[in-house]
Amino acid sequence: MSIALAAPALALAAVTAQAPAATTSEISLRRIAVASVAPEYPASSVKAGVSGIAVADLVAAATGIVQSVEVLEAPDQAIADAMRAALNQWRFPAAPFPMQAKMTFYFRIEQGKGRVLNPQDMPGGPVFQPRPAAPTYTPENPPPVVKLPSLQPAKTIELRDENTTAITFEELQKLTGASRPTILDVGDRASFKRGHLDGAINIPYDELLVRAGIELRGRHPIVIDCTQEQNFHCLVADHVLKDAGIKDVRILRR
Repeated sequence: MSIALAAPALALAAVTAQAPAATTSEISLRRIAVASVAPEYPASSVKAGVSGIAVADLVAAATGIVQSVEVLEAPDQAIADAMRAALNQWRFPAAPFPMQAKMTFYFRIEQGKGRVLNPQDMPGGPVFQPRPAAPTYTPENPPPVVKLPSLQPAKTIELRDENTTAITFEELQKLTGASRPTILDVGDRASFKRGHLDGAINIPYDELLVRAGIELRGRHPIVIDCTQEQNFHCLVADHVLKDAGIKDVRILRR
């Protein structure tokens, strides 16, 4: 009988292990983490004056244990190794399927000392609400009876071209001096390496929610280069930037 029960359990475990990871946001993954470890700033990097942003793609297995960490960007190899070592120690609640998200850290040198900061610790960074602790109930202290509210229609965000401001190459070339914009490429890193506009900075569109308020504060205007990117990604970027308080945003198309 124990063998009969074990076989389906093993089959279920195999299916769970092979299930594709569900992509979520860094904010969501940080919020549910039950154990988190910050990377150590390598002494060699501090001595060499190396600083900057590090981003990794993390996949957590359904068991909550980190399955893989791929460093996408780092100021040097030592920082990449430190980030990988730290993220491999993170733990998450068990889930019906694996979870995947990008994770971001800022490595800064202040007065000769290295500091590793989470996005929420940076000026303009996002607010990460910690996961509330589960209450403990007893027979003497039973859980309260909760009355479910009436269902309300979900709030939707319409991403439309009419809500954006376009700019042409000719208009872009006329902007100089204080009016010269920051050109933002929201494609992935591989696409950016293959080709981009001169002077453009690269923040992939799916990282803007965490990084925009930190790295684009005070930069006005911002031109999103949509000449090589999907229009939907540019509309998402436009919405995220405006939601972060950056109002002067324009989109450059072919």
